[in-house]
Amino acid sequence: MKILLAHNYYAQRGGEDVCADDDIGLLRMHGHDVRVYSRDNREIGRTPGVGKFGAGMDALWSRRTVRELSDIFSSNRPDLVHVHNFFPLISPAIFHVCRRFDVPVIHTLHNFRMMCANGLFYRDGKICEKCARTSAAWATWHRCYRDSALQSVAVSSMIGLHDRMQTWKRKVDLFIALSESARALFVSCGIPDRKIVVNPNYLSVDPAQTDAPRSGAVFVGRLSPEKGVEMLLEAWCALTDIPLTIVGEGPCRSELEAMVKSRGLTRVRFLGYCAHAEVLKEIGNACILVMPSQWYETFGRTMMEAFAMGTPVVASRIGAMSDLVEHDVTGLLFDHASKDSLVSAVRTLIASPDRLDHMGRAARQRYEARYTQQAAYDRYMGIYSSVLNRNVATRSAE
Repeated sequence: MKILLAHNYYAQRGGEDVCADDDIGLLRMHGHDVRVYSRDNREIGRTPGVGKFGAGMDALWSRRTVRELSDIFSSNRPDLVHVHNFFPLISPAIFHVCRRFDVPVIHTLHNFRMMCANGLFYRDGKICEKCARTSAAWATWHRCYRDSALQSVAVSSMIGLHDRMQTWKRKVDLFIALSESARALFVSCGIPDRKIVVNPNYLSVDPAQTDAPRSGAVFVGRLSPEKGVEMLLEAWCALTDIPLTIVGEGPCRSELEAMVKSRGLTRVRFLGYCAHAEVLKEIGNACILVMPSQWYETFGRTMMEAFAMGTPVVASRIGAMSDLVEHDVTGLLFDHASKDSLVSAVRTLIASPDRLDHMGRAARQRYEARYTQQAAYDRYMGIYSSVLNRNVATRSAE
C-alpha cells in the first residue's frame, strides 16, 4: 500500500510527534511504501518568509501545502493520506487537496484544535467548550492561544473558516479518535458519527519490566495548569509520608517548587526533563502513577507506559482516563475536582501491597491485549481497508 503520512512537528518534541514517527516505522516494517510530508514549527522565525505572521496566514490556508501536495499527487498518487497534525504550517488545506485529487484521507485527532484555539477545551482553570458550542470568535476575546489576541485571531479564524467550508464534514473520509470519550465529545461537537472510529495509541517498543523494589508515586507530564499538578501537591500535604517524584518541565515549575518548599514537602522531588529510558525507570520503580489531569485528555501515553511496566494508575475520572483505567482493576479513578478523593485513592492503594500487585498484573495484561505494535497494526489495516473500500458514489455525493 502506498501511504502518505503528513505531520506538522512541534518545536518541542511531544507525544504527537512520537505517534507520527511510530506509525511511519510500523507501516514500513510491514512492507508498505510510506512517504512523509512534514513541516516543523522550528521553521517559524528561523526560515525566511516563515515568521509568526506568515505562520498565522498558513494556519488558515497554506498555499505551499496546496502547491507541494498537488505536485506529489500528480506524479506519484498515494493510495491514501494519513494526517496526524496539520497545525499551523500544513493547514487544513491538505484535506481539500486530497479531495480534489480523489485521494482518501484519514485524520488522527490528537487534540481538539479543530474546535478549540488552544486545543484543550480548558481555560482559566476549568473546562470550556464555548467555541465548539457557539462561536470560535470567543477565543479572540479570551486570548486563548498563547495569551495573544493577534495569534488567537489567526487560530479562531482558521476554526471558523473551515467550519463554514465544512472541511471536517465533507473533506475528511475518516477521523480516528484515541478513546471512546474523545470520540463521543467530537460527535457531540458536530463530527458525523459514521466518520469517526476509535484507535488508541501503542508502544513501538515493549519496555522491560524490572524486579526492582517499588516505592511511592510518580507523576510524568507537562507542568502546566491543565495537568492538575497544583492539586496533586495540595493532596500531598496530607500524604507527607509517601515519596512523590515529578518528572517533566513546564511553565508552572518554579511556582510548584516554591509551593513544595513553603509547605515543607520534603519527600517530593522534581527531576525536570528526563530521557525516555529514565522516565520508564521512574515509572517502573513507583508503586503507582498519578494522573490528576483537569482537562479532557484524548489519550494518556504515560498511562499506557505504566500499564506496560505493570504499574497501576490513579487517575482523574475525566476524559480518556475514565476509559483507559478500569476502576479497581488496573488502578483507581477519583473525582478530578476533589483533593480528598485523590488522597483517599492514593492512600488506599499504597496501604495494600497485595492489591497493588494484583492491579499491576492486570495492567500488564491490558497493555498486551490493546497497546502493542501488532494490535495497533491489525487495527490500522482494518481502518485503512474500510476507507479504501468505501462507496465512491456515496463519497462523491456528499
